[in-house]
Amino acid sequence: MNKIWVPDPLPPVDARRGPFQGQRAVLVTCFRCFVLATITLLLGCAEGGPQVWTPTEIRAAQRQSYPDAAGNRFVALADFEQDAPLTAFSVSESESEEASVPARRDRSRYRHETGRASMRVDAPNVAHPLVLDLGTLAPSARDWSDYTLLLFSADVASPGPDARLTVHVLSEDDRGPGWERTFVLHRPWQTVRVDLAEVGNAVDLKNVSAIRWWLEPPNDALRLNLDDLLLIDDTRWIVGPSTTDGHLSVSVRGGRLHVASRDRFELTFADGVLERVSAILPTSIAAPQGLGPWLLPADANRLGDTDFVVACDDPEIFASWGRAVRSSQRLVEHSTARVVVDGEWEFISSDTDRRGPRLIWRYTVYPNGNVFCRLLADPADNWPASASGVGLTYNGRIPWTVESLPREVARAAILRRTESETVLWATEPATTRPRLYDWISADRNAGCLFYVQEPLDALDSVHYLRIGPSGPSGDHAMVQSWLDPLSITCSSGRVRGDQPGDRNHDGFNESEGCYELEMTDHVLRAELGPIAPAYDHVVLRIHGARPNERVTAALSGRLLGTDARDANGNLLLTLPETLRSPKVLEVFRNPRRR
Repeated sequence: MNKIWVPDPLPPVDARRGPFQGQRAVLVTCFRCFVLATITLLLGCAEGGPQVWTPTEIRAAQRQSYPDAAGNRFVALADFEQDAPLTAFSVSESESEEASVPARRDRSRYRHETGRASMRVDAPNVAHPLVLDLGTLAPSARDWSDYTLLLFSADVASPGPDARLTVHVLSEDDRGPGWERTFVLHRPWQTVRVDLAEVGNAVDLKNVSAIRWWLEPPNDALRLNLDDLLLIDDTRWIVGPSTTDGHLSVSVRGGRLHVASRDRFELTFADGVLERVSAILPTSIAAPQGLGPWLLPADANRLGDTDFVVACDDPEIFASWGRAVRSSQRLVEHSTARVVVDGEWEFISSDTDRRGPRLIWRYTVYPNGNVFCRLLADPADNWPASASGVGLTYNGRIPWTVESLPREVARAAILRRTESETVLWATEPATTRPRLYDWISADRNAGCLFYVQEPLDALDSVHYLRIGPSGPSGDHAMVQSWLDPLSITCSSGRVRGDQPGDRNHDGFNESEGCYELEMTDHVLRAELGPIAPAYDHVVLRIHGARPNERVTAALSGRLLGTDARDANGNLLLTLPETLRSPKVLEVFRNPRRR
C-alpha cells in the first residue's frame, strides 16, 4: 500500500496570547530550519560537494547504467568520487621530460547516473596526453587477463564527427608500440568499449603499465572529461565449460566467439573469420588479421616469378574490391560434438550502382582438432582481380617449419613448431601440381601460405585444417582420407549424395567433414569398408530421425552415444575408434513404451 506523507497541522491560535502568537512561533521555527540547512550546505560544499556516493552505491549504479556490467564481474580502476585515483592521472608537459601536471576532479560536469564527479583535463593532445600510470594503483590493476572489456564514459565540449579520442594501451614487454585506436565521440557522455582480446594481440594483458588518451585534432579550446573506468568480464557460456576430454565448450566474450577443446586448442571467431588459434600454448598461431582461409587477389602477370609475393598484411590488398567491408557472424550449431559458425564479408564499392564482392565462410569444428571450411566467393557484377588464390595467414614471429605433403596430395602443407603447435592445411586437389608460395612480412608479424586458384572462376573452395597433434594414422593418411573417403554400402537405408557441401555427390560432405546417411522405415544398416587407408574420427550424420526421437546405434555390436544432434535435429554419430577393418553400423528407432 502506498503511503502518503501529511505534514503536522499548525498549532492552534491561543486567543489569550493574541491572534499572531501561534504564527510567530511557526515563523521562528522555519527560520531556524533555514539557517541549519544553509550551514549544512556550506559545510558540504567546503568538504567537496553536497553529496558523495558510497562505493556500494556507485557499484550498484554502474551495474544498472552499463549493460555490459549488468550480471557480470567487473572492477573499477577509477570512479573519481574519491581523491585516491586522481593521483595516478597526469598530463605530460614535455615529450622528453617527466614533468607533468595532475588531473583534477570536476563536480560541475559528470555522468549523473553513476556519481557526482568526473575527471577533467584541458586540451590533451598527442604531444601532451593524459596518462594513467597503473603502477601507482594496486598490483591487481595491471593484470587484465581475466577481463574482456575496458569501458569508460567520455565527454567533450563539442561532440560530433570531428571529436576524436585516441586510446593507447602500453605494457612493459617487447611487443612493440602497444595498442592504439581512435574513437569518434558523437554524443555527450559516450560509452567507449575496448575489446581486450584485440588489445591482447599487441599488449601483455598480465602486465599493463599505462593508458594514454588524447584528442584529435589538437585544439586548446577542447576539454575532456572521463568517468567510470571499468574492467569487465562479460563471458557468457553457451556450452560448458567442459572438463571432459573430447567435448567442446563454447562461450562469448567481448563480442567474440570462443570454441575450445580441453587441453587441445582454443579458436576465436570475430567479424566472421577465424581470428585467433592457440594449440595448448597461449601464443596465437594466426596472424593479427586472422588465420583464414582467405581468397586473396593476385597479379596474373607475376605468377611464377621468383620474387612473387602475396603481401597479406597490406591494408590495400582488397582496395580494388571495395572501400569498406560489412561483416557478420552467426553461431549456426553448437553442442559438445561439433560447432558450426557462419561468417560473411560484403565489400562496399565506391560506386553506389555497383554491387561489391562477397566472401562467405562456413566453419565446422570438432573436438579432436579437425576444422572444415567452405569458402564461397560471390564476385557480384564482376571480379576485380586479374587472378586469385587461396591462402592461410600465420604468426610470422613463431619460427615455423613449412612442410609439403607428398606429390599425390595436390595441395597440402603443414606449419610445425612443436608436436602440439601444428597446423595442417589441405585444400582441393588441382589438375597440376600447384606451387606453394610462402612469404613473411618485414616486421615478421604475418606470414602467408598461398596457392593460386585454378581456374579463376572456380570461386567455391573447401579446406581441411588440423589444429594440434596429428591423429593416430598420421598427417598423410588424414588428408588422404579426406580426399578419398570411406566406402559405405547400405542394406537398409541409403547414402545421401545431395547435401550442400558434398562436392562430388558421393555421400561424404567435404565441407563439414561428415558422411551423409538416411534411415528407411526408421532403420539403417550399413557396412563401412573396405578400409584403405585407416580412417580417424569418422563422423556420420543420420537423416530420418526426428529431433526428439530416441534411437539406438551400434558399431559391430558396440553401442554408440546418440545424444548429439545437428541444427536440424539430425543424429550425429562419432565413431570412438580408428577404422582399420570393415565394420557394420546399425541404427534403429527405439520401440515406444505402452
